[in-house]
Amino acid sequence: MRKASRILYLIAAILSIFVAVNALIGGIVLIVIPNSEAFIAAFIEAYNNDPVEGLTVLQALEALQAALISCGVFCIIAACFAGFNSFLGFKAHHEAKPSKALNILNIVFGVLSCVEVNIVGAIFALVADGQEERQPKAVEEKK
Repeated sequence: MRKASRILYLIAAILSIFVAVNALIGGIVLIVIPNSEAFIAAFIEAYNNDPVEGLTVLQALEALQAALISCGVFCIIAACFAGFNSFLGFKAHHEAKPSKALNILNIVFGVLSCVEVNIVGAIFALVADGQEERQPKAVEEKK
């Protein structure tokens, strides 16, 4: 069980690096593109072809820009969580017996960074800890 959790922590750490890089690139694109002149010109042309009643071009453009920039900020926050999740995964992988606090942090940041492999590895490690705590008691009772 302990070996499986160490392998899962390594996989999660590597996967978290890819998630962090992809989320960072996506966030930067979602923040930069809506303010570009090409995006604004393409949006105005598309809006003039099929306008929405009750909205001006400027209102619709501002609403779309705000939505895209909000998504970009969310992606950058997710990239930060994934980067920290990668650090936690490597730290747990290199420790012979990760502490319960480290396992719980791996679960929390696994959820926040959308990398579920950490969650499984942490659960395996917590179960292995529980089994190790019970085994000495069973041996003492037999004596």
